[in-house]
Amino acid sequence: MIDCSGELCAYHNEQVLLSSKQLDKLRAVRNANRRRVKEGLRQLEFRQPYLFSSQGSYAMQTVIWKEERDFDIDDGVYFDKDCLVGPRGAEFTPLQARELICNAVDDGSFSQRPEVRRHCVRIWYSEGYHVDMPVYRRVRTTGWWSGEETYFELASSKWKRADARAVTEWFDAQSRRYGADNLHGGQLRRIVRLLKDFANSRPSWREQTATGFMITALAVKSFKPNPGRDDICLRDTMAAISYSLFWFSYSILHPVLQNETITKTGQDGRPRFFIQQVRDAVKLLDGLSRVSDRQSALKVWDRVFHTDYFTANARSERTLA
Repeated sequence: MIDCSGELCAYHNEQVLLSSKQLDKLRAVRNANRRRVKEGLRQLEFRQPYLFSSQGSYAMQTVIWKEERDFDIDDGVYFDKDCLVGPRGAEFTPLQARELICNAVDDGSFSQRPEVRRHCVRIWYSEGYHVDMPVYRRVRTTGWWSGEETYFELASSKWKRADARAVTEWFDAQSRRYGADNLHGGQLRRIVRLLKDFANSRPSWREQTATGFMITALAVKSFKPNPGRDDICLRDTMAAISYSLFWFSYSILHPVLQNETITKTGQDGRPRFFIQQVRDAVKLLDGLSRVSDRQSALKVWDRVFHTDYFTANARSERTLA
């Protein structure tokens, strides 16, 4: 297989990875909403959260350029359970907790008012992206047998035991496990970004394909590290993903919560669609074993990512591997 890892790395850095300027912009948006929440709660004469915590692809450092305009920044707001109570001491319902944050963050500066959704408060921006602020409460209990226990609950349709920070910790641990290098967060992060870019490479795919979280879970489960050869690593990981789910069940298990999936209940077509596109890409990449010239190999990579970047930025000949 002709070594195209240099070209793939350049594509990742120039076409997939967010620039420091773009990341600074997202960070500024996140911080501005944190300030709004704090000031809004002061005006409402309500207690402050003890923690804000970034979640999702922003926290896992797997944001890609193609997501920027429709990107959702997940930033959790954490209270102690005893703080989420009314003036007479009645415990807040999940809806009351979300309405509290919605009222606090809405300082009148948004063209579209922040929205209370089922799992979060959503803040819309005219550029096309949005910020999601889920609300959590920290619960401390003391049991006769279990002793002291601390856990977190999400303000969803009901108070649901969950904490998205555990997903970030899980992914960080998986990345360290395969930490042969630390270039842009390591090989696992680079492969996750490339897979997300592939899933968004055709406009007609974007509404049908797997979510970033689904792709991340599949990538970790099927990851085939290959230090120094991201091209082989990506091909082998895609091949493993293509056989990772059975034809009769495309459910993807949640990596942290036991007995839960990150796919919708019933038949979720998004993983099926993504895996079919991956299988088609693997067929193209398998053909590289029969290619002997660099230009032809780069044309294959162009077809995989639906671009002309590889042939337009062809590099010097490399050795066969």
